[in-house]
Amino acid sequence: APAKRTSCFSVTNSGKLSFCPVGSVVTGCACGYGCGSWDVGVGETTCHYQSNSVDWTTACCCRLT
Repeated sequence: APAKRTSCFSVTNSGKLSFCPVGSVVTGCACGYGCGSWDVGVGETTCHYQSNSVDWTTACCCRLT
């Protein structure tokens, strides 16, 4: 069987949620103005910031290729 490799990329959205596409998982999160505490939810595919004033959110996503 061929060796598996990890492929990682970022997905940025405005507001307090950012989602990784199907087949990938969140490995980290970042946010802009008003950044506070966060959690990973919805099957480990979503970065969710718990502050209402966040202007952007980035999910760091990885998958096996």
